[in-house]
Amino acid sequence: MRRPLEAHRAHRALAGVVATLAWLAGLLSPALVQPAGAAPLPVGATGAAAGHVVGAGGPVAPGPLSSALHRVPLSAGRPLPGTWPRPRPLVAAPAQAPKPTVPLESTNWSGFVASRAGARFTGVTGAWTVPTVQPGPAGYSSSWVGIDGATNQTLVQAGTEQDWSPDGVVYYAWYELIPSASIYLGQVFPGDRIVVDIAMAGPSTWKVTVYDSTSGTVWSGAVSYSTPGSSAEWVEEAPSSGTSLKLFPLANFGSVAFSDLAVTGPGTAQATLAPIYMVTKGHGPVRAYPSPYDPSTNSFGVTYGTRPAATYPGVRLSGGPSAPPAPAPPPPAGYGPSLVGPGYWLAGLDGGVYAYGSARYHGSVAGLGLGRGQSAVTGISPTPDGGGYWLVTLSGGVFPLGDAPYYGSLVSLGGQPEPIVGLASTPDGRGYYMVGVSGGVYAFGDAHYAGGCSTAACGQTSTVAIVANRTGKGYWLVQSDCRVVAFGGAPALSSATCQAATGAERSPARAAAAAPGGDGLWVVLQNGSLYPLGSATALGAWPGTARPVSTAPAAALVPTADGRGGWLVLANGSVEPLGDAKSLGDLGGHRLNAAVFAASGA
Repeated sequence: MRRPLEAHRAHRALAGVVATLAWLAGLLSPALVQPAGAAPLPVGATGAAAGHVVGAGGPVAPGPLSSALHRVPLSAGRPLPGTWPRPRPLVAAPAQAPKPTVPLESTNWSGFVASRAGARFTGVTGAWTVPTVQPGPAGYSSSWVGIDGATNQTLVQAGTEQDWSPDGVVYYAWYELIPSASIYLGQVFPGDRIVVDIAMAGPSTWKVTVYDSTSGTVWSGAVSYSTPGSSAEWVEEAPSSGTSLKLFPLANFGSVAFSDLAVTGPGTAQATLAPIYMVTKGHGPVRAYPSPYDPSTNSFGVTYGTRPAATYPGVRLSGGPSAPPAPAPPPPAGYGPSLVGPGYWLAGLDGGVYAYGSARYHGSVAGLGLGRGQSAVTGISPTPDGGGYWLVTLSGGVFPLGDAPYYGSLVSLGGQPEPIVGLASTPDGRGYYMVGVSGGVYAFGDAHYAGGCSTAACGQTSTVAIVANRTGKGYWLVQSDCRVVAFGGAPALSSATCQAATGAERSPARAAAAAPGGDGLWVVLQNGSLYPLGSATALGAWPGTARPVSTAPAAALVPTADGRGGWLVLANGSVEPLGDAKSLGDLGGHRLNAAVFAASGA
């Protein structure tokens, strides 16, 4: 469930926030030449208002309709920004009327259209499972059910959006009345079961219902709209720009199965279904194609990719059953990444990721052109098995790579209360926290929200890091003056020595890393000085061997698995091994398109 807004701390000092953002701005300008020894960076690989939003929880088990549903009126939605993608009526190549035995070719639609001369469609229903978009170049996709738009320019429709974009991976529900702007309803997740029902409720009045049976959320309401009802559709679409109507590139959505198809209205019992193939402009290769309609299951699939268009006869709707999707296996439990040996990942502001030692490379998002403004990547956190990682951007966008599941983002929630400066996954890998520069905490998946700087005394400086402790229900926020504030099950830690050092050394805290066991942490000052707190103090004197650095600001610290050593990471990509840590390689000596801002490993 999404938690309510917190009141913003109006008395928080602006100076610390400005200083942090100014330092970040300085790192947004040092051009990445691929260094030897680092994991390859494939071209095209993928990757404020006041108040603190706490993100929605992860998917829950599907359940039947009940009074426990979260009911949201359709009127609570809000128009999407003009720059966001929006669906359109069918763009035929060339213009064609639906015919039972002739596949339609379109540059933006793939799926099926139901039509019949003289029929009037007054209702349409369909269901699907939200697909998972795959890493790659920027791409966008919409799954929806609607009435009209195949042979005219009016269309009432509702569905879900699935994008891999510079804003991060984005999933949300929407409805649209062409030519008005799409209306954002709320965040959804890959794997959620969606049912859409659109029905005429009176003259020029339609009732639109979008039901997420996985989360138990129903958006429903009546809208005023005039449309003739000459066709009904179940479509996977490449949406267009809301401002220029330019067609956006299609995201690799894998496949999506539409089921529970139904229509109502005079003459619709004799309507036939015609397939639609999405092709590139000028009758180029197929980009997405439907499978034949299966009357035994009342379903069909749409698949991303190239395949010659096949002609098959039109069919009638059957109303047969459809099978529910199989649940995804849970991720392994643990605390921190379980690597087979020492290793770490470095993450640049442009979304480039570099793997060293036993840390495996799972892709990057540098091909999306990130690294400037709100698209800068400011955090990385691995899954417990080291088989994937999450990247977070300054705007709160999330990129899951490898086996990292998606649990939501601030972008998919439709807002950005403050710049995001850190990311920490929960011990079991089934959730994550984001932290903003003002100390707002945003919990997703099974992450337990326990407060933020609007609910505790965090001092008058900016927040630089969040560290989750082993309980899975607590965390520490680290401030730029080295004040460490505990929340939930995280024990209080004394940081007086470190606080004194930030003033004496004229160097603010820059990053923090958890000690093995999760009851302590190290704080890294911008000049490279390290300070152990809590259980970290019992793991040896190796932090004392760290020497303040002058070649570049410190960016992160990655402790070894036993906590008796670590790797100090600088913004220029250099890595200094300390204590029992061995040299595993770095980006030192190479020109960077963007500075290294975060690191993780063991």
